[in-house]
Amino acid sequence: MPKALGKSPRKEPIHLVFQILIFILLFVYLYFLQTPKLTLAQHILSGGETSYSPFISSLILTSVLTFVQELVSRILRVQGRAYLLTAYPSFAICILLTAFTPTPNKWIISTLLCSTLIFTLLCIIYWDRRNKREKEKNSLQLFWLHNISILTGILFLAGICSNNVDAENYEINVAKYILEGDYTEAIEEGKSSLATTRQLTALRAYALSKSDTLLAERLFTYPISTGGVKNLLLDKYDNKYIILHRDTIYTLLGDKIKKKEQPLKYLQRMAAMSADSTNNAIAKDYWLCALLLEKDLTTFAKELPKYYAINDSILLPKHYQEALLLTENPEHENYMGIDTTIVRSYTEFIDLEATEPVDEIRRANLLKLKKGDTYWWYYKYGRKE
Repeated sequence: MPKALGKSPRKEPIHLVFQILIFILLFVYLYFLQTPKLTLAQHILSGGETSYSPFISSLILTSVLTFVQELVSRILRVQGRAYLLTAYPSFAICILLTAFTPTPNKWIISTLLCSTLIFTLLCIIYWDRRNKREKEKNSLQLFWLHNISILTGILFLAGICSNNVDAENYEINVAKYILEGDYTEAIEEGKSSLATTRQLTALRAYALSKSDTLLAERLFTYPISTGGVKNLLLDKYDNKYIILHRDTIYTLLGDKIKKKEQPLKYLQRMAAMSADSTNNAIAKDYWLCALLLEKDLTTFAKELPKYYAINDSILLPKHYQEALLLTENPEHENYMGIDTTIVRSYTEFIDLEATEPVDEIRRANLLKLKKGDTYWWYYKYGRKE
């Protein structure tokens, strides 16, 4: 490193390297980490009129923010060991882009304000040293140490303020896949995660109904939020924060929900109305799964024969088989329509319950690992309210 590192023209290639690094980091942050939130932000700001193009939009935003970094560099004339301070405003703008999505995050905004004060203080210290004409030591080690420390601090700030909530990201991605007609990807999104919301379950239920997989085959393989039947529908307040309009679900079922109509009554009406329509299979499964979510096995056992033939020649959907094993209806004692593997699995579930710890929370957690993808676990340990 030549003398007068902070003022030598020969350091400009180093600045160019830093700018390329900043460009790459900004693009990675926007494209790989913040695409779901930016998708939702554009949906909210445009009222659903426009859509977010991840790659193109990230490229444009990154170019603008890199220009901002260059502009800050020229205005403040920060060089040498403090050069990467000029990247802070660009990353701060990045963070602010998603700090208000879906609602203002007070913790992120407060953290950003504190870090801005620190940035301002560091700039004052730099300019004070510059005005006093205190020469920087001719040290390559200090040059890299200071700049890497600054960059590490900025990246740490971006990491803790990234506003990445798994369930919210899953909601956005599932809705996006549904709008694209890619139901396979929609039902696979976040399937191994325990993070869930009522809205996410409603989106997954829709995707399952539109895919080759029946709703009653996989609904309870996902974690279910509290709320019972409300997990199957979106309400009017969800339209602002979910990029899939709630009427999409009502259209699938055959009609909109009436004012003050309860979700369970609505689904019962849709199942009855669609008896002679092509949507019968979808509406009837929504109704029957709603009863399972409400843990109303008595009504379920009565309603099931209206929509499915119960005999030895046809197996019922997986969750219906599991639910019948929990009923005490004598008509189901011979296990018609139930696979023997499901019966064996239920026997294992009962045996595990008997051998696991007395403490209900510990027992529920241990059984979740082994039988958490069954209706039995939801019925015994899932919270309806």
